[in-house]
Amino acid sequence: MRRWSLIVLVMLAAVVAVQCARKPAETADEAWQKARAELEKTGDTEESVAILRGYLERFPVTDRTVDLLDYLGDLEGKEAGRPAETEALVREILPKITNEDDRFELDKLLVRMIALEGDRERLPQAVAKVEAARSLTFSDRLDLIHSLIDGTAWQLALDQANAALDQTSPDAYRVEHPDTKLSDEEIDKAATARRVEVLADRGWALANLGRTKEALADFQTAEPMATSSYAGVPTSPLYRYWGHTVLEQGDAQRALELLAPDAVMGGNAEALADLRRAWAEAAPGEATFDEYVWQTRNRLARPIEGFTLADYDGREVSLGDFAGKVIQLSFWFPT
Repeated sequence: MRRWSLIVLVMLAAVVAVQCARKPAETADEAWQKARAELEKTGDTEESVAILRGYLERFPVTDRTVDLLDYLGDLEGKEAGRPAETEALVREILPKITNEDDRFELDKLLVRMIALEGDRERLPQAVAKVEAARSLTFSDRLDLIHSLIDGTAWQLALDQANAALDQTSPDAYRVEHPDTKLSDEEIDKAATARRVEVLADRGWALANLGRTKEALADFQTAEPMATSSYAGVPTSPLYRYWGHTVLEQGDAQRALELLAPDAVMGGNAEALADLRRAWAEAAPGEATFDEYVWQTRNRLARPIEGFTLADYDGREVSLGDFAGKVIQLSFWFPT
């Protein structure tokens, strides 16, 4: 009887094995759909890192590899403060990548991780490798600048900003985008936005190198060209960098003016921390800091202009129809 039981168990195991063999393996896309759903559910950095690493371990080479490693760099490398671990994974996967564009992007990511590690010996070589790979676009330069700023590699950031300035003219924009359909006016606007961004970054590098006078000159040059969103949020870090710089120079009142848009309207945490410090040093009066922020928000707030749009039924609805009522406006991409 025992012998027959053993035979039955062996037969059942064989059947199960055959069924498992017939079941198709999970594809990279199917696994990613599950991983993405898990990422959307969690707001925890370490859990997100584990999900990303688990997926990349199973599927190291896909069309989304670069994006996922870049995301991992943000979470594990910057937020969790373990850039060396991200670097190690990138170096493990890099030899498996055959697409040259993807390899280039991963080399840029390595610059960022090495900068965050504070490894000043290897960093120049990592930057040089990226520069030698191909002629850098403005976007490439900006990626390097921001990586070097994140890693407080100020001299290298300054070098990249100086190189990027040559790419902020309308002609340089046209060379980089030969098939653009933009008008001359739109190209001028795009080139100006580039120049403001680079001047802000260069000024920030100069300020952190102790070259304050030059930094302030860059900030002042950029100011007439700087723009803000409809809500008054600056479209570049110019005022945040400028505000911090003058605060370090002891001009708390000027810092309040410069930092307020980013801190109050934009909700930038770094700007808000500097704004609190500037407020404390400027001793504005009896109001608390929260009261000061509320007053500043109301001072900077821009009244919304009237508009008329069609609803889902085609009926026209005007903003003026809701005068005196609380309105919530939602914006989304219909994809």
